[in-house]
Amino acid sequence: MHAVEVFTAVSFLLLGSLANIQASALPAVRLSVSDSIAFTVKAGDAHLNPGVSHPIQFQNHITNQGGYYENSTGKFLAPFSGLYMFSASLFNVYAGKKLDTDIVKNGVHTVNVYCSAWLADSACSASVVIRLEEGDHVWVEDVSGQMVHRDSTFTGVLLKRYD
Repeated sequence: MHAVEVFTAVSFLLLGSLANIQASALPAVRLSVSDSIAFTVKAGDAHLNPGVSHPIQFQNHITNQGGYYENSTGKFLAPFSGLYMFSASLFNVYAGKKLDTDIVKNGVHTVNVYCSAWLADSACSASVVIRLEEGDHVWVEDVSGQMVHRDSTFTGVLLKRYD
């Protein structure tokens, strides 16, 4: 038998086994609509210049399920203890300058998002999965003092709620 034939045979066996599993044997999903926490926000209609050591206040909501991203502060407030994923995608449009930002949890810098545009525009992104306690804050902070392009985004999602 060739590798493709073996793979196909094993796939059919697995699918056949899965088809025989009763629905009652599968774990119950305990995620309600009120537990659904997710947001993606965009910088806005104009470039932003928050200043060094300040949160970037992303203004345009693409999604803000639960309403826990706060425009006025630029921060996400964790409504539940749990495992969350955050991502920042930033654009630097100034040749010869660096855009340096961090994803920050309660004042502690978790990951760096660095864009260096030596000859032309550049894009950068970073993601982090972190445990938050109820009331924790997460934001993207400007480290370099450079302008943040209007198409830059910040995203967060609750992966697993802890009771």
